[in-house]
Amino acid sequence: MPMFPCNKCLENIWEFEKLPDGYVKATCQMCGNEAEWKPQKKKIKRDKCKCGNKLILVDAKITDKKLRKSYYYLAYHKCFKCRRIYYSEKFKVYNKTNI
Repeated sequence: MPMFPCNKCLENIWEFEKLPDGYVKATCQMCGNEAEWKPQKKKIKRDKCKCGNKLILVDAKITDKKLRKSYYYLAYHKCFKCRRIYYSEKFKVYNKTNI
């Protein structure tokens, strides 16, 4: 989990702990400084690409190689201008035989 350096000792050596109320507590390993925060999920709107072009939904080809992996995607969003691909969790399928 990337984090900023400590405010007291300027080191970037942290130990993380998940608290029961949904917060995360980080403790600096050098000076013992503590920081707490509630993680927020990023909601990414998939209407447009970073380049500004419209995204197109593409059905993925299901191959034997994909079926041997622990998960694969049924579809993805693609920008045909810059060729960037965006995967979404709603199209993710877990392969139960490899888990």
